Amino acid sequence: MTKQRNATLTTDNIQPEARRSLLGEARRTFALGVLALLILLLPCSILAAPIVVTINDIPNGAPVIEVFGAPNGYNIYTGDCVNNPAIENGALITLFGVDTSSSIPDWGGRFVVPNAPLWYRNAVDIVWIEHDCEDCNLFGNCDLQVGFNSAFPGNYYYKPELVGDENLGVVTDKWVRVYASKTLVVFFNPHTYRLRN
Repeated sequence: MTKQRNATLTTDNIQPEARRSLLGEARRTFALGVLALLILLLPCSILAAPIVVTINDIPNGAPVIEVFGAPNGYNIYTGDCVNNPAIENGALITLFGVDTSSSIPDWGGRFVVPNAPLWYRNAVDIVWIEHDCEDCNLFGNCDLQVGFNSAFPGNYYYKPELVGDENLGVVTDKWVRVYASKTLVVFFNPHTYRLRN
């Protein structure tokens, strides 16, 4: 009987240790699972952040363009397809590998001035979204593109309503978010110096 009691006591003593061991193992497994989930979710949340393009139309100077978060890089084209040095400056920003399926629809918007000499030509800045399988077709991969044109003083584009673009309002010295989606956000600073010219 003493041997049986000793065996029972030994078994009873092992069970709490086994419980602690199992509980510790469960905690470690849970912690590792949470860590693995965080590691998996973190890159997705980073990749899910939109690409941000900012265009600052500097008065009497070249515009300053910045692109943040383009996963495969980008290209800024300022050639003849978007830039006529006699009347305007402009650029086309190609975001490599972004929305090559063209799921984002084309879009255009224009800033206007109230003192334009002709009622049907009062836009001075144009911003648009398209894909690289259209107009300029620079790389031919249907990558998402952001384009813009800014008319030099004394030059005007057709008013937004005549070409089906969104009216972005009167030019301002403030940054304006002209376009926003889950994939892309575009900020443009048109500058009111155009109102005085």
